[in-house]
Amino acid sequence: MEADQPERTPDGRYIVVKGRRWRATDPEIPEGVVAAALDAAGEPGRRTARPADG
Repeated sequence: MEADQPERTPDGRYIVVKGRRWRATDPEIPEGVVAAALDAAGEPGRRTARPADG
């Protein structure tokens, strides 16, 4: 395991951070697709976090 990579469960499905399991990203998905999906997922939160005009 590389120093900058989190620990993974034996099946690779989860990463382990401070003793808690988190679902890992599928390594078969291209980086560009992952980045676009994460950006789109954050969009509703950015819209609601902005103060209303007027």
